[in-house]
Amino acid sequence: MSHQIRLAGPSDIEALMPAAKAVQDLHSAAYPDLYRADLADENWHTHFQKSMKDPHGFVLMEEAGRGYLIAERIVKAETFFGQASIHGYLQQISVVEAAQGQGIATALVEEMKRRFRAAGYSRWTASHIATNHASAALLRKAGAEPFLVSLSATL
Repeated sequence: MSHQIRLAGPSDIEALMPAAKAVQDLHSAAYPDLYRADLADENWHTHFQKSMKDPHGFVLMEEAGRGYLIAERIVKAETFFGQASIHGYLQQISVVEAAQGQGIATALVEEMKRRFRAAGYSRWTASHIATNHASAALLRKAGAEPFLVSLSATL
């Protein structure tokens, strides 16, 4: 199935809210001490507006608003042990539950990769919550492999 993916703008924010809230609900249920379950709509509006204004990032959406992706540019300075780099970063992706499994997330990631290549990036990265197995599978399917493993422990 082919999905129409396009850049999202400020007038699309309301359409993106169900997917945004779905991913926040998933994270806050798994890690209530780290993620807020009570985000107000104005917080989401601010988050999306900031991402849409980023001159080096973008917000993509599936035409019907059933899913979105936020991407940004990461600039790393050279250090004594590492090379300087500029690469793309998949900051957030979500598809409403009723539309999951239909290829929307894959279409969003493929468009993100196309835009990253067009910007001259040779690498992209992403992270996901360990309990989000759908995201892990999506990222592996898109060609991503574990690079840096982050662990967490409560005290």
